[in-house]
Amino acid sequence: MDRDSFLYKLRRRMQICAYKVVPNETLSKFYYKIVMHEKLNIKEPKTFNEKLQWMKLYYFPKNQLVADCSDKYKVREYIKDKGYENILVPLIGYWRDARDIEWEKLPDKFVLKCNHG
Repeated sequence: MDRDSFLYKLRRRMQICAYKVVPNETLSKFYYKIVMHEKLNIKEPKTFNEKLQWMKLYYFPKNQLVADCSDKYKVREYIKDKGYENILVPLIGYWRDARDIEWEKLPDKFVLKCNHG
């Protein structure tokens, strides 16, 4: 295993451990400081990014529609239920395992996405 791969795996393990013991607000402040190079004002958010962090912490977890719309299949059902099926990109297929994909049957151009990504 090369150095970069080792460091990445170590960082991911530390993040997973941190998410289990450190409050979400504290982690959000920590990551915000690393990425934005400024302190996160979660009490009175003013910038777009601060407001997104507030929503991530306090609004999204309580909103089932947000959770449903993060699922590529559930959001398609939601759009259909609202009467907008005509705007959906056609779905070529659904596979639980990449080994099940019949590559030769796919069109020359397509987009392949994981449901969770």
